[in-house]
Amino acid sequence: MNILKVYVEAGVRIRTSGGGTIRFASNGDRIYVSRGCDLIASGGSISIGHGTFFNKGCTVVSHDRIDIGSDVMFGPNASVFDSDHRCEIGAIPFRRQGFITSPVSIGSNVWIGQGGVVTKGSQIADSTAIAANSVVRGVLPPNGLYGGIPAKRLRELGTS
Repeated sequence: MNILKVYVEAGVRIRTSGGGTIRFASNGDRIYVSRGCDLIASGGSISIGHGTFFNKGCTVVSHDRIDIGSDVMFGPNASVFDSDHRCEIGAIPFRRQGFITSPVSIGSNVWIGQGGVVTKGSQIADSTAIAANSVVRGVLPPNGLYGGIPAKRLRELGTS
């Protein structure tokens, strides 16, 4: 990795545990991680493509696998999770029930607006924009603007 290609502001927490890994692309434009962001690979893997920008307060947590393409923009306080806490066993506290996981894939040239949340198992195709405070769940085809809870296609984006 070319360390000059990743800029991490003060106050960022980058943690791995349980064999988790975080990989930053070393080719192309710089990856920028703003203050207050958390990148956590707890037994999972996070891969981040070149030219990706994390605005302040973003959170990425992996217990499985999260792949982020190149030239992706995350608005302030956007989040990506590849897991949910289990909660179906009544006699056991939620925090001890473990996780349900499914990999997340975010293509290249994607914009996730302020407060956007990407949930486990989601796949966001290239050249896609997610409106502020939207929740992504499932597969989003390319060249679209999506918004809402859950995020739905609002309109086609130009392909020129």
